[in-house]
Amino acid sequence: MQQLCNTIMNKDRIIKDIVTHLEATIKDINTAYQANAGAADIDEESVLDKEDYSHQNEATDMKLAFKEKLIHAKNELNFVQGHAEQSFTEAKPGAIIQSDHEVFYLGIAFKSFEMEGIKVFGVSQEAPIYYELMDKREGDTFEINGQQHIIKSIS
Repeated sequence: MQQLCNTIMNKDRIIKDIVTHLEATIKDINTAYQANAGAADIDEESVLDKEDYSHQNEATDMKLAFKEKLIHAKNELNFVQGHAEQSFTEAKPGAIIQSDHEVFYLGIAFKSFEMEGIKVFGVSQEAPIYYELMDKREGDTFEINGQQHIIKSIS
């Protein structure tokens, strides 16, 4: 049984924890990017066969994929920081929705985490629940996986 959220959590603390989690993600992606950057840059004069070029191409593809992930993660961090000072009375991008069961940050997806025993989720603008939450206000209800939620707070 999911714990009920009876108290309103501090918005600044929620934002701070989201930022901390996003910064850790950026650090992890950057570490992987740096590790693949070296593999993509081989000395072409020392290449002995076509397989070496193939490995270089794979490493270059991985390097580019990590670079795209890094750019995306930094954009998400900028999104959160750019909306941190805004106040909301209805569900919009950048709003924090506190229900009687969980907390939702609207606008970006991130790996969920717990804060004070309550799960915090990032809701992508492409997620079906995002559209269900849009324009809701305190006291409104919504359903996720068959579970009814009551919106306690929007900030």
